[in-house]
Amino acid sequence: MKKLIYSLAVLFVLLISCDVKEDYEQINSKAVEYAGQWYFTVTSSDGATVYKIYDNTTLITYNTSDDLATEIWIDDQSGFFPSKFKAVLNGNLEMFSAARSENEYFDSDTVEPAEATSIGLVSTVIQPFNAFEVVSGSILKDVATTKTGNIVDSIFLSIYAYQDIYTFNSAFDKIDTAFIKVAIDSTESWDVDTIVHVLNPESGYYDEDWVKINDTVYYQIDSVSIMDYKYENQVSEIDTLYKWIMQPPAVEIRQERIIAGHRYSGFIEDMY
Repeated sequence: MKKLIYSLAVLFVLLISCDVKEDYEQINSKAVEYAGQWYFTVTSSDGATVYKIYDNTTLITYNTSDDLATEIWIDDQSGFFPSKFKAVLNGNLEMFSAARSENEYFDSDTVEPAEATSIGLVSTVIQPFNAFEVVSGSILKDVATTKTGNIVDSIFLSIYAYQDIYTFNSAFDKIDTAFIKVAIDSTESWDVDTIVHVLNPESGYYDEDWVKINDTVYYQIDSVSIMDYKYENQVSEIDTLYKWIMQPPAVEIRQERIIAGHRYSGFIEDMY
């Protein structure tokens, strides 16, 4: 009898639970209409140059931590540009823009030219993208077709990508030398300290005591006498090293790029 009463009580609780159960309501971000995963291409502003075709890399758009309807992250996940920047949107889904914003993936370490091989060289190096701006953009519902024919949303972004160009001049740094020690009038071995003198690159001084490396750099080696045995250091190998000196200020350039693509349908057959 007790078991029957317990079973009826459990059934009663379950019935009540069913009566008070509320329908599940999905809570979306306020920027949900702009959010998505996108396969994309990149071309020049006139479409004449193709920088990226459709491949397995995707661009993602999603809400910021403030979850505002007018703010999204545009992120190629360290892929093509790489880029991740906050777009504060003006306009609507069909036509919007966003002011210049800092690239979160930007590495401030200066990229230098390849190793300098002489004095008097000049080289310019374009640095990574430091900021982006959406000149015009749009997300249109159900107007694009995936590679298997599924109907999905399209995305279009005309952006400005900003970069710095630094100019470098090469200059003399130092010389590396390898020596052999020659003992005069002796076959005994002694440790000998070697002193290498290098003329200032701007110096015009030169005579027979200095060995010429190039038009501006000379070196001189001291000979050393120890306990009546004279040891003369002779150069068996010499390597002149140069360094790059960055010339301020940097020049900023702006490149216009067109990003166009479509939303990933969610079907495996639509993956690239």
